[in-house]
Amino acid sequence: MQKSSSLFLRKIEKFIEQKELMNNSQLYLVALSGGADSVALLLALKKLDELENLYNELEDRFGKIKSEAKGFFDFIKIRIIARDLGITTIKQDKENKDRILINFNEKKINVDKIIYLLSNKKIMYSKFTRTIGYNGNIFEFFKLYSS
Repeated sequence: MQKSSSLFLRKIEKFIEQKELMNNSQLYLVALSGGADSVALLLALKKLDELENLYNELEDRFGKIKSEAKGFFDFIKIRIIARDLGITTIKQDKENKDRILINFNEKKINVDKIIYLLSNKKIMYSKFTRTIGYNGNIFEFFKLYSS
C-alpha cells in the first residue's frame, strides 16, 4: 500500500492493513463508504484543517469526490464548527423548512453576538425553547455568528 502524507489518511490505511479490509485501489470506498469503522474514523476528526487535508488528499488520489461523500464531509464539517462554537443541536424547523433551529451550550454562547444578530433581525429567538431560529443554511449562520 502506498504511504500517504496525511496523518489521518495514514491512520485509515493502518487500520485497513490491520483489519486486512482493502487494497490501495479500494481505499476510497473504505474511507467514504459509510461503514461503521470508517465513519468512526472520520467522526474522530477534531479540526477543520484535518478534514480539509483528508478531503484534498482523497481528491488528489481518486479524482473528484462524489456528491454523497461530499455531503458526508459537509456533515463532519458542520459537527466540527458547531462544537467549536458551542452549538449543541441543529435541526430543521418542522413548520418552516427554510428555517434551522439552533441550541447553544449556555456556557459557550456569545451573548453579545446573539443580541447583535437579534437587533439586526438576522435571527429569531424562542424564549420558551431557548432556541435560535435562522432562515438560511447552517454555513451562512456560522459565518454570521463568527464574524
